[in-house]
Amino acid sequence: MKMMKYILAVLMVMPCAPVLANPVPEMEKAVISEHKSYQDFKETFLFLIAKLTEEHEEGSDEENVSNAHWTCVNQQEIVKMFNNNKKYKKQFDQEFAKEYPGFDATLDGFQKSVLEMKTYCDQMQAEYDKI
Repeated sequence: MKMMKYILAVLMVMPCAPVLANPVPEMEKAVISEHKSYQDFKETFLFLIAKLTEEHEEGSDEENVSNAHWTCVNQQEIVKMFNNNKKYKKQFDQEFAKEYPGFDATLDGFQKSVLEMKTYCDQMQAEYDKI
């Protein structure tokens, strides 16, 4: 649980801190890897969903590029996290039955989104790297 709070704190700071422009490999690995419990998996999923649905105020072009970049990253992380935590499928399906169509359908939806947005995300990555 301590590790999850640390990961979440780091993820919240990352988009705001140019020094952390490239995620620390250990932190990204902790987010997308096999989680030790369903609770950790759920908390990480909810955090990433919150980051995706967060409304961003209109800001500078630099902020818009950063927001777009992190949206792409968060979607990719959700796909990796789901692929590495299929053991929580039944629990996810039971708990999120009203909000999501199911574990497999949610994963499929994010995979399709990542594929459809690849060109755009590659462009945002290139722009983000210039910042």
